[in-house]
Amino acid sequence: MKKISTLLLALALAACASMSFDQFALKAIDSANTLQDAAKTGYGVAVDQERAAVTACRTAAGGNPLLSGETTAANWPERKALCQNLGAPIPYDPFTLQRIGQSVNALRDAVLAAQAATKIQTDADSLVKVALAIEAMIADFSKASLPVPSGAATLANDIRTQASGKR
Repeated sequence: MKKISTLLLALALAACASMSFDQFALKAIDSANTLQDAAKTGYGVAVDQERAAVTACRTAAGGNPLLSGETTAANWPERKALCQNLGAPIPYDPFTLQRIGQSVNALRDAVLAAQAATKIQTDADSLVKVALAIEAMIADFSKASLPVPSGAATLANDIRTQASGKR
């Protein structure tokens, strides 16, 4: 199955090589939009898992005052340790999840800006911003140990390669 996926990716990249820059830009923006949707879904799953774990921890802790109120950077290590000790570990750092949400939104903003730019004139700079947003999203997902949406690094690299020839 992996060989088939690799072959399909190679054929897609070969097709991109024969496209004009404008055609490539439209395809790249569409692919980035699909990637953003996948990232949003992955982020949503992680948030749901984190919320369920917090609920399980609060239930296991009874009325422990350490778990009352908001989670802050100051009380997060103690809360994480308490939940771990209660057998209800919290899988993700809530502050890292917040950064992931921001990078998913930044990718969406970059895609929208690139879509708007292509309606006027295909713009290499707007595509580079999409690549930068993809790379930031990859870094944030990796830091949180969340699976990076398939094809993200390849898409960012392809965009950078095509855009560098257009500058």
